[in-house]
Amino acid sequence: MAKRIRVLSAALIATYAALLLATTPAGATSWYPWYAPTSTGASITNGNVTTTVGPNYLLGTPNHTAHITQAGINQAPWTSPVGDYCGYYNVPTLNQGNPYSWKAFSGFDTPTPYAQYSAWDGAGSPFAWPGSTCQASANTWGYWIDWQDPGVQCELPHSCGMTHAVSLNQQNAFPWFEYWFGTNPGRALVLQANFDAANAWAGNTRLEGWAFLCAELQDTYGNGDTIEYCMDQWQPNTNYKPQALTCSGADPTTGKAFTGVTVPLGSNSSYVSTEPWSQSAITDGSTGNHTFAGYITTTNLQSAISDLNNTVMPQTPGCTSLPRLSTNPDNYQLVGISDGIEAWHGTYQIGGNASSLYVETAY
Repeated sequence: MAKRIRVLSAALIATYAALLLATTPAGATSWYPWYAPTSTGASITNGNVTTTVGPNYLLGTPNHTAHITQAGINQAPWTSPVGDYCGYYNVPTLNQGNPYSWKAFSGFDTPTPYAQYSAWDGAGSPFAWPGSTCQASANTWGYWIDWQDPGVQCELPHSCGMTHAVSLNQQNAFPWFEYWFGTNPGRALVLQANFDAANAWAGNTRLEGWAFLCAELQDTYGNGDTIEYCMDQWQPNTNYKPQALTCSGADPTTGKAFTGVTVPLGSNSSYVSTEPWSQSAITDGSTGNHTFAGYITTTNLQSAISDLNNTVMPQTPGCTSLPRLSTNPDNYQLVGISDGIEAWHGTYQIGGNASSLYVETAY
């Protein structure tokens, strides 16, 4: 990709003005959009690909759902064609349109007929228990997971989740690449989304879960290690203490390290910077729609990589002998984005919706 990527399309300039993104990475004067919402779906890599999330998008042909069955990014939806997907795990297969309004559960009401904007496991009904459902229309995605559905596994050692997953497969997305974006150490990958915890069960002290906004990063410098780099937006209570850095062992497909970074927005962290106008991570289960935004500078990224390589991996069984992560930000490719909910340990039902996902490099 040549340096022409610095030129923004007129349509997207108008989109950014409407979004009023007051990006703050030090010295940033330009922006390159990897993912931007539109009135009908999304624009990906500055308009190279557009999606229209309308009737039958989820369960039509091609199908835009992805049943995630293992850790790692070498599977659908990250290996699927570029576009928007509903990803889910430890939830029964979502292969039917839901004919009912699910607004009471996810907080989001799609256009009608409802079945054309949803993927449902076929369990329950609004009059019994509400079966697990993913909804999608334009740039809003609704989620509902119900423990009563046969096959749901939300109890430790398992966790269950549902997410708006974006595949950037073959989009050559390198957010910190010096040749494209210059040498400013403040150049940053910015992530923003709205999240509404419509059904949070506030006050349930046993409930554990969170709403996440993650960049799926792959080290392309030979060893193929991955980092799931996440911002914590919401929790039902303070029981969950995010472990900032993790190594989950080897990716089942590649045998390379699968590592993670998790930082609550608004916290004082060397791994993620929070936009000053962002809502800080909610930790009391309160509901309502809020805007969450943070960014990862090259300095943030290198700080996390250094601690993963030198502290976490040497001390984590299953990770001690794995190849270490590259310390050069240029080598990291953005292969996907994930914006959703996860639950475990006593989470009986959880619902919410996410909208207006926006991801850019500020430089």
